[in-house]
Parts: sequence; C-alpha cells; structure tokens
Amino acid sequence: MERKMNKKRIVLATSLAILMAPSVLSSVDSVAHVAEPISVQAATTTPTVGTVGYAVCLVDINGKPNGVILPAGSSWQLGKLVTINGNSYYQVATNEYAEAIVMKQAAPVSTNSETTKVNTVVTVSAEEVTIFNDDATATGQMLPVGSSWKADQVKVIGTNRYYRVATNEWIKISHTEDSKTITPTLKSDERVYNTATGTMGRLLPGGSSWQVSQVVRNSKNEFWGRVSTVEWIKLDASQVSMSYGDSDSVPSIATSDPNFALNAEQSEQNNNTTVTATLKYDEKLYDMSTNTLSRSLPAGSSWRIDSVVRNSKGVFWGRVSTNEWLKLDDGRVQTVNSDNVPSIAVSEPNFALNF
Repeated sequence: MERKMNKKRIVLATSLAILMAPSVLSSVDSVAHVAEPISVQAATTTPTVGTVGYAVCLVDINGKPNGVILPAGSSWQLGKLVTINGNSYYQVATNEYAEAIVMKQAAPVSTNSETTKVNTVVTVSAEEVTIFNDDATATGQMLPVGSSWKADQVKVIGTNRYYRVATNEWIKISHTEDSKTITPTLKSDERVYNTATGTMGRLLPGGSSWQVSQVVRNSKNEFWGRVSTVEWIKLDASQVSMSYGDSDSVPSIATSDPNFALNAEQSEQNNNTTVTATLKYDEKLYDMSTNTLSRSLPAGSSWRIDSVVRNSKGVFWGRVSTNEWLKLDDGRVQTVNSDNVPSIAVSEPNFALNF
C-alpha cells in the first residue's frame, strides 16, 4: 500500500514539475498524428508542444464542455497541468483545457526569435493560412489561397519561420511561395479589367509603370497582370513594354485561368464607342491631375468624347483630353449618340464629386 502511494506521489510530483507558460492558443506545425499516451518529461524553461491524437472537446476549469473542438493532428502550446474531476488536463487557453491523455508531447519550443529584414512578395499556396501575431499566437484570421502579400521581415521562432505581411501579422513561410514581380510600362493610355464588375474600368495613363505580382493566362493565350486587388492590365507587347528579364518570366509565373477576361474585348469595344458633345454655353473642364476646374471651352464648340465615367451622384463626365473632363449635363451640353452615354460609362464613385 505504501509503495503504491509513493508511486502516485512520484508521478504527481513529476507532472506538476512541467510548468508551461502562455495561456493563449498558439498553433504550431503538426508533429504527430497518432494517439499515444503522454510521457512524463522533466521540467523545462520553455513551452512544450502537444499534438492532438484524436478530436477532443475543450472544457473549463469546472470540467464543463465549452463546445470548442481541437481537431486530430493539430498541435498546441501546452500550459499548466491540472486535475479536473479526477482527470488530468493541459491548459491551452484562458479557462480552456484539453484532456492530457489525448496529447502527445513534442520537444520544447524555443521562445527565442531572430528577425531579418526582407523585401519580397509572397503568395499563399495550397490552402488558407493562419495569421499569427508578434508572439506567434494564432489570431483566428486567415489569408486566402492564391493571394499575394508584400513581406518586409522574416522571424524564426523555435523551428518555424514566419513572414511579416502587416503590423503584428505573420504567416508561416512553409505555407507560401515567393512571387517574382514584374514592372510593365504602358505605351499608351490603357484601361484596366475589373474582376469585380467583369468589365473594363478606369484608364491608366501612358508612360506609367505598374508592379505586377500575379499573372494569369486565359484560353486565348492572353496574359493579364494584376495591378491592384481587382484590376488587371493586358500584358501585350503592343500595349506594354518590359525589360527582357520581366518579359521572359511572364509565361513561367503565369497561372492558368481559361475563362479570365474573355469578355474584355467586347467590353472594350463598348467603351470605345465615341460620343460627340457640343457646348451650349462656355464650360470649364475638370482636370483630374490637379483635382480642379481648369480652362474653359467656348460655347458652340464640339468635342469628341472617348471615355465616360459616372460618379456616385449619377453625374456623367466625358474625357476630352488626357486629364481633362467635361460634365455631360443635358441642360448645357448637346451630345450626339447620347443614348450610348449610360452604356459606355464606367463607374467611378468618387470622381469629381465637388464639381
């Protein structure tokens, strides 16, 4: 009897010697996927990782299930070992405990970290990835597959390496791939293709250069480069110029999307339908480069409109030169092909709202 009691004391004393720090969830790379009884380890000054052998529901300090389930194969930083209703549990978050029997312990995780500055664009590969904070604690937020992000730092914590993609936001390097960026320059004014609307959108000025971090190729063998979240330009040699290195790399970095921008040509034809405006009165032009009203056009003069936008007030503006736009007010401007104005207009909600 005394020998059995001594054995229990030894096990309890050894178990209590396992002091782990943080009380917040901290997901790490999976290190095992098979349910095994936990082994008692000596005390360490660094946190220990436990891998869930099979799905387990978390409980609070009173042993009441809280509905949170840790999936089999996932790994978590373990806190203190406690006894609840006669069973052993590891703390994995504030007032959240997982039964110890389902956890296989891995080697302690080093809390030392080193940070290196970088300047690269990375793309999320394979599956959605978890965002971690500066302490490598999972935030619960995810980045979608295929999305690209500028990374400015690399941090190493334990055996994991992380890219910083925003202030206090990190993702594991193992879940990304470096993206080569290219910088095409427009030979003339070009419209972007807007994936949100499926139509050609705003004009980018000739001579401007744009960083492209993602390229797709459709079934017409057209290459399109993304210049903003939903805006793309066609990487056609007749429309853009690139360095030899960038030009050669386009096919290799492109991903296949057979149906991408297949209606862009028809949309562009609609945009290219011209309108002629004749002024009933002298009219000032809106200069988008300075966001001011500029020179006046005389009454009776006619002007060819090659682009039309509509702002959030429902006001139509027609472009008469590179940066100059005329308000297409029916009371002040007579337009030929006026029926085409709404159909060729591109939505620009914030365009010239103060004029």
